[in-house]
Amino acid sequence: MQVAQVLIFGDAGNTPHDKSCLTRKNMTGTICAMNKVVPITTSKVAEMFGVDSSAVRRWVAKGKLTPSIVTPGGHYRFLPADLEDFKASA
Repeated sequence: MQVAQVLIFGDAGNTPHDKSCLTRKNMTGTICAMNKVVPITTSKVAEMFGVDSSAVRRWVAKGKLTPSIVTPGGHYRFLPADLEDFKASA
């Protein structure tokens, strides 16, 4: 799975469209980066569901929520589809 490369403001070649894309949030809380979906962190998922991040980690441990990406450091990253499936099953 590829992770979208996010442009940093001030990089050469950024267009106004790129900048507005980085600052606009879509309905799932993810940020658009050059028309690609940026994975959502555990803390952002917790914020979206109104719970503590430890609750999200428990959901993962119990198999209720499956992250799309686990970083080498063991941090979870979720895609909107992960959250939609979880929300539908809850």
